Amino acid sequence: EKDKLKGPIAKKFVQASERYLALVNGPLERFALDILYRAGRIHYEQGDLVKAKSVFHSVVTEGAGNPVACYAANLLLDIYNGEGDFRKLEKEARGFAEARNLGCKQGEQKQFREIAQQAAFKQVREKAGQSEGDLVSAYLDFHKRYSDSALADDALYNAALELEKRGEDERARKLRQELIDTYPSSELTREALYDEAKNAEMLADFRVAARRLELFAKRFADDERASDALFDAMAYREALGDSKQESKNRQKLLARYGSDEQAHWVHADMCESIRKSFEAREGQANAPSRSEYWKLDACYH
Repeated sequence: EKDKLKGPIAKKFVQASERYLALVNGPLERFALDILYRAGRIHYEQGDLVKAKSVFHSVVTEGAGNPVACYAANLLLDIYNGEGDFRKLEKEARGFAEARNLGCKQGEQKQFREIAQQAAFKQVREKAGQSEGDLVSAYLDFHKRYSDSALADDALYNAALELEKRGEDERARKLRQELIDTYPSSELTREALYDEAKNAEMLADFRVAARRLELFAKRFADDERASDALFDAMAYREALGDSKQESKNRQKLLARYGSDEQAHWVHADMCESIRKSFEAREGQANAPSRSEYWKLDACYH
């Protein structure tokens, strides 16, 4: 790799290597593989990519366990990526990722799989840009084949968007729910969960809306919308008569977002509720004590 050949010397080396390799019978030994790889590298550097691909394929096929086979595999993928041939890039990268005798380290094998995933997703993106075929099926097919990919959540999210464009809201909702359940920490789950909560609000399904808003506030407590989500969930629980969960939401809102405007109003409302309960107990056996009134005074201040 360090002693790169250039100009006339490179040309003579290629010619000499072709004559030498023509005399070799049977499988290529390490020395012959090194020569073949260097010839391919010269073709690659000189821009003769057709010959480079042919040579690198031979190195990969013949060089089981030899490090140059891994070098050749990487350069092949680089060529296909440069050519924008993402279908071929995915196929080759997937094959290299599954090959057990390529001579690559474990980390490189993992990288091949990631390249295959990215190439597959680029094919879907190309289809989206050209408005070709069924995009929903393309996204779902990608997700099926690469469910462990860093792009798998993108596939589900985009499939749901495409379904919404078609007016297939129920299928879109199910895909968003799958996204929420399968990829809980995804940034796209953050948006999907909030959107689904708002959709439930529009449908007046306040029980579902409350559950989703509570989950949103729990998973994404750092989101600027989290305090509003918890406040709305609290209001829905109160309207539904679920005082136990409403109280939990109230306590969480005050504990997490005490400085927020929403929390201020919740706190004031809570103090007012205590005051009214004290008034109702006046003159009865369980009348509020002096210490309870002190606590009420502290609540207002």
